Amino acid sequence: MDNFEPAADWTNNDRRSKVERVHGYLGIMYGFFTALMGLGLLLVSKNNVNYWEAGTYFIVLLALTLAHFRTRTGIEDRKGWAIGASAIVLLLPLIAFPIGTIIAVFAYYNLLNMDDE
Repeated sequence: MDNFEPAADWTNNDRRSKVERVHGYLGIMYGFFTALMGLGLLLVSKNNVNYWEAGTYFIVLLALTLAHFRTRTGIEDRKGWAIGASAIVLLLPLIAFPIGTIIAVFAYYNLLNMDDE
């Protein structure tokens, strides 16, 4: 058991990879909720659904999914726009108290203290 390594080492000093992982996990989470919403729309009868409202939620969740994955790719490739995009995309989880707030504060802390390694 001496060769056991955790899947993600959150204790190292590589702040860039921590921010990348946060965006990756949030992208997966939003993608999961988008898929659930799409499946829910298929299963619910036509009389009980406001399709404009549901479609708007679906598009917003899909946009957030793509934004997190694109921001993750930008941070990984060290693009100049990625830090600003990360700060903007992390605003929504910041207001999702308590878990989203903890995740967003963790990501902001690592984002603002990230050196250009």
